[in-house]
Amino acid sequence: NKDVDYLASVSIDQIPYLQGDDDMQVFSYDNYAWNFLMMNEQDPHFRDQYVRNAIYHALDLDYIIEKALEGRGTAAPLPVNASISGYVEGYDTSEFDLNKAKECMAMSSYPEGFDMTIKVSTDERENVAEVIGTLLSEIGITIKIEKEEQNQLLKEITERSYETAIISYSMSSGTIMHAEPLFRPGSSLNFSGCTDSRIFDLLEKACSVNKQEKNEYLSEAYQQMKDRNDCIGLYWPTVYDAKTDHLKQLSPVTSEKFIIANMYWQ
Repeated sequence: NKDVDYLASVSIDQIPYLQGDDDMQVFSYDNYAWNFLMMNEQDPHFRDQYVRNAIYHALDLDYIIEKALEGRGTAAPLPVNASISGYVEGYDTSEFDLNKAKECMAMSSYPEGFDMTIKVSTDERENVAEVIGTLLSEIGITIKIEKEEQNQLLKEITERSYETAIISYSMSSGTIMHAEPLFRPGSSLNFSGCTDSRIFDLLEKACSVNKQEKNEYLSEAYQQMKDRNDCIGLYWPTVYDAKTDHLKQLSPVTSEKFIIANMYWQ
């Protein structure tokens, strides 16, 4: 269709067709939808921090992205990356360590493992859950996947009538402070039901101090996220757009990979 100049979020099956069109260019970028594994801490299994830590260390994010997403994503252990305000270098790396995962599991109340259900609402996340199941089998956890409509899944998460689920949270505001509700006790978006306010308090303190103190508070908050694992980050999904050759990119042009690409074309 020569009347179309820009296509946003094209599906994978459209890419070969668009790449075969001499007038179209296909490009990709990672968007701000932080995909993560949420665990219900009202369930005794996931109230146990050793269990949560075992799951965290058992998940090889790069392997998940390669096997479940065919490489279309970037590892996202935390809801922050270099293009989001509040980024502190050194904390956005995953910590896959199967031996440490087994050690944590051995120290938990369930050293022999247990069965758990992962709820999802899309084919993509179902694929991710299947790979997670393969990885967690190494520490004695057997998973069952339940696919539901998005609205039903959100209802169950809000009501805490779930064990675990893979969901996403938009960080499109471009600041880590947008993630505060996930960690604020009593918030409707605190899906894990965590009652520990330390992460939220640190994020709040970071809002009203100078840059050096802000980085100190944020560094402590990010370490707490990795130590507590109320939410286990998985990936930023890759998005594909297409445009005609005569569209030109405007300045200022961001050098970051994480952009809302179609804001810069004319």
